[in-house]
Amino acid sequence: MAESYEKKGCRIIGLCLDAEDEETMAEARQILKEAGVSYLNIVPFDGRSELLPNKLYPTTYFVDENGTILDGTVYGAQLSKYPLVLEKLLSQPVPESDGDGKGAA
Repeated sequence: MAESYEKKGCRIIGLCLDAEDEETMAEARQILKEAGVSYLNIVPFDGRSELLPNKLYPTTYFVDENGTILDGTVYGAQLSKYPLVLEKLLSQPVPESDGDGKGAA
């Protein structure tokens, strides 16, 4: 899915938010390796709970190039919902920027 959507201008990035120490990060790396995941994955970082306040794992956010969380958050492992949300978001016109990275007012 990551490869097919990259051709449409959409990049998939994984955030491993429930790995908090070396043991759980090693487990996460092993899971990614076994699944053959080749897209970018990021481990926890300071301030992530303020940026992405999820309470359920996995939670999927759809974010634009400015870091704005878009409609369509998917809670839980509902992979079948990803293409529906992505196609809807990719079909919407891109708002014009007014120079501050926040889009037109």
